[in-house]
Amino acid sequence: MSAIEDFFAKAGSAKLVKLVIESYTDVGLTENKITFSTYYNPASFTTTYGIEYNEMTALGTSKFEMPLKSYTPVTYGFDLLLDGTGASIPASIPASQAGKPLDVDNEIQLFLEVVNDYSGGSHRSRFLKLIWGKTMVANVVLTSLTITKDLFNASGQTLRAKLACSFKEFSESEKTKAIQQNQSHDMTHIRVVQQGDRLPLMCERIYGDAKLYLEVARFNNLVNYRKLTPGQKIYFPPLVSTPT
Repeated sequence: MSAIEDFFAKAGSAKLVKLVIESYTDVGLTENKITFSTYYNPASFTTTYGIEYNEMTALGTSKFEMPLKSYTPVTYGFDLLLDGTGASIPASIPASQAGKPLDVDNEIQLFLEVVNDYSGGSHRSRFLKLIWGKTMVANVVLTSLTITKDLFNASGQTLRAKLACSFKEFSESEKTKAIQQNQSHDMTHIRVVQQGDRLPLMCERIYGDAKLYLEVARFNNLVNYRKLTPGQKIYFPPLVSTPT
């Protein structure tokens, strides 16, 4: 068998991997797991990476510069098809559904319970993990869902629907951590105030110049820079010392 024939033989015998959505009630993704497996994989999906910049002019920099502030959570979007007409054959179907038309309304309800059901204890929607082979593994929360029903039978039951889904990552990306921990003066830093912290001393540690505390206070709209609250987040933008 040639290499090309071997490739197509393996491809033809490969098991199709379905998109799976795992749902949990805790951010650690360990409690009360429920799962939704798609009948039809999305034809495509989008991944959006956001970046925030400081639009405030820093000392010693051009007003046209926009220093990096942080990376925003990654967002994902895709459409899911639910077809109960029997016109198309799902990629995979449970044995209990074999030979039966898909109950679209029931599947929509199951999907809502997985992605958007509220936890009585936390009073918030569930935490999700999107898993699609090696294409996508992401920890997310649902941000929007639009359900379009466009075909019905004589009894008013839905025969076909499209679920347009949007999700946002809830775990902090490694890029964000790198920005917060980077020690370069031309990067924006985020520090959490600890007991005993003083703004001039924090500026001394980050910039090597305690006198820049007024610029930092102005950037953060601090009314009283002398009274910092433990747990408070302070942004330290790219600043340079004014020559004396």
